Amino acid sequence: MSKIVDKKKRRSEIAKAAVDIFARKGFENTTVQEIADRAKIAKGTVYLYFKTKEDILNEASKEILCELEGNLLHSLSRLTDPVEKLSALITEAMTITPEFEQIFIVYMESRLFHLRDREYGTFIKNFEESLRKVRRITVEIIRQGKTQGAFRNDADAEALAFCLFGAFDGVVMQYLHNKSGFDIENVRNEFLKNFFNGLMDN
Repeated sequence: MSKIVDKKKRRSEIAKAAVDIFARKGFENTTVQEIADRAKIAKGTVYLYFKTKEDILNEASKEILCELEGNLLHSLSRLTDPVEKLSALITEAMTITPEFEQIFIVYMESRLFHLRDREYGTFIKNFEESLRKVRRITVEIIRQGKTQGAFRNDADAEALAFCLFGAFDGVVMQYLHNKSGFDIENVRNEFLKNFFNGLMDN
């Protein structure tokens, strides 16, 4: 009797195995054989699920980003106070899981290639769409805080959302450059304290 294969699970396993190698070696330098070896399957099996490396990258980005979005929405769903909601969003954004670290490294590499007119359009589109969703949530929270009198009335919600995400990028980059000497929890706490000191309507 032939073994029943869960195709969705197998696709996910291949995609996650690929991201691990993409993050360590770079997308361009990774071969399909290396992905197959990491996933412990034959090279030909990879092609049963994906046509190209780009397809694998796109699948991985959708899966990982969807999971991250789900975690964020779950954290926010239990809160009603805009200060607590924005604090939870910032905390979640500055919590660097191994999966996020890998996909972020691949994203930074791909964004550079994309700026140089190389292909990676679908992957970049997936990542940017995820960022837009979270920025919209951030804008809504800040506007809610302004309406309720918790945040300064002159705060520009959209501009602040862009500033926040620029800060997130910078913090993650600094962490990746110097993990052993970077206290991410302390940085996050200091950022929260000083950001809210400026935003709160005291």
